[in-house]
Amino acid sequence: MKQYPLIGKCLVVGIILLFIGTGIIPAIAQESEKPSQSTSRGNWLYVGGSGPGNYSSIQAAINATSSGDTVFVYAASSPYYENVIINKSINLIGENRNTTIIDGKKIDDPIWIKASFVTVSDFTISNGSTENLQAGIHIIEKKWYHPDNPPCRLTNIHIANCIIKNNRCGIWLVNTYTVNISSCRIHNNPSHSIYLCPSSHVSINNCEITDNGDIYPGGIVVGKDSMNGIISQNITVSNCSLSNNIWAGIWITDSARNIEICHNNIFENTHVGIIVSASNAKIYDNHIYDNGVGGFFFDGGVFLQDCINNVTVNDNTIETNNQYGLYLLRSSANSVKKNNFIHNKCNAFFSGFSFFNHWNGNYWTDWAGIGPKLIKGKLGEELIPWVNFDWRPAQEPYDIPGTK
Repeated sequence: MKQYPLIGKCLVVGIILLFIGTGIIPAIAQESEKPSQSTSRGNWLYVGGSGPGNYSSIQAAINATSSGDTVFVYAASSPYYENVIINKSINLIGENRNTTIIDGKKIDDPIWIKASFVTVSDFTISNGSTENLQAGIHIIEKKWYHPDNPPCRLTNIHIANCIIKNNRCGIWLVNTYTVNISSCRIHNNPSHSIYLCPSSHVSINNCEITDNGDIYPGGIVVGKDSMNGIISQNITVSNCSLSNNIWAGIWITDSARNIEICHNNIFENTHVGIIVSASNAKIYDNHIYDNGVGGFFFDGGVFLQDCINNVTVNDNTIETNNQYGLYLLRSSANSVKKNNFIHNKCNAFFSGFSFFNHWNGNYWTDWAGIGPKLIKGKLGEELIPWVNFDWRPAQEPYDIPGTK
């Protein structure tokens, strides 16, 4: 694959985003003028317009590209009933995300990305196969492989301003590095909304993730490659809305490292807003509320399981969750600092071998206002009643920006 200097790659991506953000590409270009190609390093190819040289299918245009080219898809010929394979370093841009539709016909992935340095933006992506191992956007170098010959790592993937719905899984990333998923609406996918298994240096921001999942967790799920033991790491979920998903809004599992969950609204997910299992995470500046309507013992805002000196839960508003605000199971030496625990059925609880957790300066609606705040729990296999203390509880709730 032809490689370009880093500065050239950044220039291409920056200019493409400028086109998207400013709406420079006019709808009338399908009739006469086309977007200027002088601003892009590669060539521009067009799909679905009525002018000369337009391709009738997205795949035909991709097949005609070279690395660095851009395929622009008009809405006039939408929906495009295709299972698109992107096997080159290109940009695929729709005219309007609401009206430029790629429909997978329930056959396969609507989009399969199997190359690095790919941007996909401004599409509705729907009706992928309902079989397992399928997704609206599947990002993997090869789908079928032996454990001794795993897929090659894909890098620099950008998914922006898309609607992803009615697929088995919304977006599935396997062995990817440096991925940005931004300003997408991911809803009504019966499996995970976004599944990272495994991936690293992934940013998910400004997305609306709602009404996903069935027997599978519907929120963002971060896991590892169990065959090769490769973990996910350096994942950030920020400024997102995650609601009405089955099981959890965000589920971090399988020894994931360096996870940041910040500035999100996480609400009305069936069991837990955030689950962290045996992983390392920073959870801060989130509004986590009204989660836990499924009737499990750990339902609520945040659930930590088997987390040892690995998790900080700081500066969040955790309120009106059905069961627990924060539940720690076999989790020790974690930090819980300066949160607002407001009118959860039980603001906090710990059980199993959960020792030496640091509770400091939290606001509690069930605190009497004098002395330390007593936090009840149960220790050991015998579940002996025990207590922890927040020695310096806050007198007033904190004003945490973005958590109103």
